[in-house]
Formats: sequence, C-alpha cells, structure tokens
Amino acid sequence: MEPKSYSRYILTALCISVAFTTLILVSINAWLSQQGYEEDQETSISEEQSQQSYRDGYLAARKRLTNAGLCVPMDESKSMRAAVNSVGSDRMIVTQRSLDTDPIADGVPDERTVFITAETKIYFETPKSPDQIAKDPMSTVIKTEAAWTDIPQDNGMVRITAEDDIRLKDEFTATEIAILGTKQ
Repeated sequence: MEPKSYSRYILTALCISVAFTTLILVSINAWLSQQGYEEDQETSISEEQSQQSYRDGYLAARKRLTNAGLCVPMDESKSMRAAVNSVGSDRMIVTQRSLDTDPIADGVPDERTVFITAETKIYFETPKSPDQIAKDPMSTVIKTEAAWTDIPQDNGMVRITAEDDIRLKDEFTATEIAILGTKQ
C-alpha cells in the first residue's frame, strides 16, 4: 500500500476556503455599497433646502451678534457703501459692501442699480489731517464738489444716500453720492 498524500486534500480545502471567503466578502461589499447609496439619497438636499439652511444660520448668527452688541441692527438704512462697477449718464451699477445684507438671507443681490438725477449731489469726501481735525473737530472729512463724470468706474468706493430705505432694494435713486478717498 502506498502512503496517502494529504497535500491534495489540503490544497482542495484551501481552494474551497478561498472561494468561500471571496464570495462572502463580495456579498458584504455589495450590501454595504447598497446601504451607503440609500443613505446618500436620503441625506442629499435640494438647492432650496440648502439656501434655507444657510439663511437660517445667517439670521441666527446676525441675531447673536446683535444681542452681544457686536453688530448694530440695520432694519432701515438710507445709505450704503459700495464699489462702483460701471457709470452711465443717468445710472451706475454698484456692488454693496454691507456685512448686514446678504443675497441669500435677505433675497436681494449685492449688485444694485443706482439712478442719478439732476438733483443728486455728488462730491469728493476726503479725510482731514489731524491738524485740520484739531481746528474743526465737528467734522472729520472735507467735502469737495464733483460731477458724475468724476465717479470712478474701476471698483472705486462710494457712499450712496437716498430718501427711502435702500437696504433691500436692488434699484433706487440717489440723493447724494460721496466719492470716498482722495480727489483725483
């Protein structure tokens, strides 16, 4: 009698074990992938839900800053600081620079159209030197008359004033336009 060869049995058992383990791992991977896919579908949110969440968070942060005294509430504002995008003969396009107004939370774009009329006062507003302030402490700026053609078109800063609340308006008529910085 020949001695039995156990290596063939061991090799067969090993192949069956590897095949069985592979089958189990593939099944587990498929099951986990399917579960993850369903979770992604459930947790995905729409653009509208995303904006509402942003709006809620922004308004909550604004309220906390206001309650802490770090932000002055601006329920009504008749003036705004803005960067000038373009100027025409009867209007200019500006981008408002207020941190209290947000396009998503307040529903108004940062870019605004400002109408300029014959009654609109336009002037340069430059800061006074410390010596000038010492002589006249009632004002810290010098106002010099300007024309609409003096308004800078390349992100120059202006302060725009109107008769009505302009905080949430995307178009309005200016009563005053102060060109901020130094006179050109």
